[in-house]
Amino acid sequence: MEKVQCFNCESLILPSTAERNSGQCAPCYKASHVEPKIPPNNSAYYPAGLLFLGAALSTGILFLHLGFGSASIMSIVIDGVIGFHLLLRKEGSRYYAIAKAILSVFGAVVIHSFSKPEIAELVYVGIIQCFMAASILCFLAGKTTLLRMILGYLFGSLYLLICGGAVWFTLNA
Repeated sequence: MEKVQCFNCESLILPSTAERNSGQCAPCYKASHVEPKIPPNNSAYYPAGLLFLGAALSTGILFLHLGFGSASIMSIVIDGVIGFHLLLRKEGSRYYAIAKAILSVFGAVVIHSFSKPEIAELVYVGIIQCFMAASILCFLAGKTTLLRMILGYLFGSLYLLICGGAVWFTLNA
């Protein structure tokens, strides 16, 4: 059986391979059919930015009221800067937002564990931060799809609703 050349790399391949892979060897065919990683489109940056600004406001108010002065200022500044950068659609802010959202889950539980709270409070704080992280991951972690946007809005709304409720109850207690 006579071999034919791959028209990408010119290596010799079987005619059946060339026919199956549009004239290419298997490595060239696989390389040409890899789905590119597509970043989120611009519509995902706006809700993620607003979510970070809402987080800056709610956690800032809550931390100030609870007496964590320096922690509240740091939280407001970090979340605010990330939020504004997301609104400006700066690509680097996407990575900071994802890292901050994921680290917030662990950070909130660690910070609250120093004050020796009840287990229910740690679970509550962890769940709140999981909603934030899930929302940011839905918005910014990959290709924007309708399902990811809906899930992002759902998780983000739950996060802001719970944080807003916590701020309201704390200020009115």
